[in-house]
This record gives sequence, C-alpha cells and structure tokens, in this order.
Amino acid sequence: VQEQGKAIFDHKGKIAYLEGWIINITDQKRLEQALQENESYYRNLVEASPDAVVLLDYSGEILFANQQLAVMLDAGDSSFLKGKNLLAFLVPEDREKAEIRMIQNVEIEEAHQSCYNFQSLNGTRFPAEISFRSIQGEIPGQDKHLMIVRDVSYREEILSELKIREAQYRAIVEDK
Repeated sequence: VQEQGKAIFDHKGKIAYLEGWIINITDQKRLEQALQENESYYRNLVEASPDAVVLLDYSGEILFANQQLAVMLDAGDSSFLKGKNLLAFLVPEDREKAEIRMIQNVEIEEAHQSCYNFQSLNGTRFPAEISFRSIQGEIPGQDKHLMIVRDVSYREEILSELKIREAQYRAIVEDK
C-alpha cells in the first residue's frame, strides 16, 4: 500500500481535516519483483555463457561485457573493458572490415555472422566467430550492437592438424 496525506487547517490554524489517498500497489510490486527476477535470470545466463557477450554503442565502445570477454582478451576483469573500443582488440588488418560491417548493419535488424582475428592484451592472436545484431534506439544515434564472440582457435588447430594428417595419408597412399 502506498499512501500520502496532508493536514488541512482552518482559519484559526487548527487541523480541520486530513486529506490524502491510499493506493493498492500490490500489482506494481509484483511487476517490479518479476522484472528483478528476469533481470537476474538474464544476467546469470550472460555470465554463465562460454562465449563472450558484448553490448557496444554505435561507435564500437564497450558498454557491457561479460567475464568471458575479459578471459579471451587477458583483461582480468570485465569492468576494465568498459569504455574501450572493441575494434582496438581486433588485429589491425581486420579493423576496417569490422567497422564497415558495423555501419552497414545498423539498418538491418537481422543477426549476421563473421569471422575476425582478435589480439589479446598480451599480444596473442586468436580467431573468433562473431554473431552481431544491431538494436535500434528510440532516439537516432542511440543504436547499440549486441555481439556474441566465440574463440574458435581450438577448432582451427584441429582443422589444421587434420589437413596435415590428410596430406600425410595421401603421401603414403600415393607412394604405394
């Protein structure tokens, strides 16, 4: 229950009566609680993800990143990444391509996938798949980008090893 009231005084300065209102805010409280629960579910989902989840502003500045991005980039804590431009973590030869794709996809409300090479703070390069979606803002220029980043270096290593093994196998078979 929410209430508000005030005393109304007569011409002698004495309280003549009280006026106010009382509102049942049970439904509002239930909605607030449901919103908090949903926010907690989504926060836990994002933090439990094995992939990096990143929210960027229209220029590529990191507004939010889960801890997995910090792990990928050897950044320690995800709060260190807030305010940094994600493009700075791409290898130089991929930055322009990624920036062009970000600009092109502001108008498109569908997700797209791309592959880029990142460079961690310690200089290690790694390939990553990115799923990218623009989120249209209510106000022009307030668009945001949601990215899911998956480190695929292990998969690339396996593919490379398979290619080597296949070449070795072919060499053995062709010699016979």
